Amino acid sequence: MVDVPQTRSGILGTILIDNTTGLILPQGMRNCFVTIIGPPVTLTPVAGAVTWPLATAPLATVTIVANTTITVTGGEDGMCYRLAIIQGGAGSFVPTLSGVTLSSTPVWATASGASNRVYIDVVGATLMADAI
Repeated sequence: MVDVPQTRSGILGTILIDNTTGLILPQGMRNCFVTIIGPPVTLTPVAGAVTWPLATAPLATVTIVANTTITVTGGEDGMCYRLAIIQGGAGSFVPTLSGVTLSSTPVWATASGASNRVYIDVVGATLMADAI
């Protein structure tokens, strides 16, 4: 038997409503189409750097064993992507995201084996990132 990865798709959306007028705000109309196929791609850092190519790794994991710069490339308007960052070795390593616009300053979990998730929504040509 051949193992075939499952495909899951769906629409994620957020609607912001102005409390004064009750109207839907344009920035609250951001929806993204999500397609996740099979298991995540494992990214391997080299010399404290790794590239996350969104086109070929929409769902990915990376284990960091040093302070690591994660450069995000590609991405398609309206799509969403996810990366798990796992602390390897003794932990206490700091990831730095490059090529994205962060919604807020991330608080990274640094204990050995701890993990954070990075979610990216592509809006036009802007890669909007949230790290939790």
